[in-house]
Amino acid sequence: MEEVAVSGTILSLKSRNKQQFFQVHYKLSFYKLARYR
Repeated sequence: MEEVAVSGTILSLKSRNKQQFFQVHYKLSFYKLARYR
């Protein structure tokens, strides 16, 4: 249950900077996909 609470807190913090968060998130995901191919 603690993990869920921490995740929720992190999400609420990041939602303030949602655009930046998603930009970083997608860049990281794309980078990981490119690496593992």
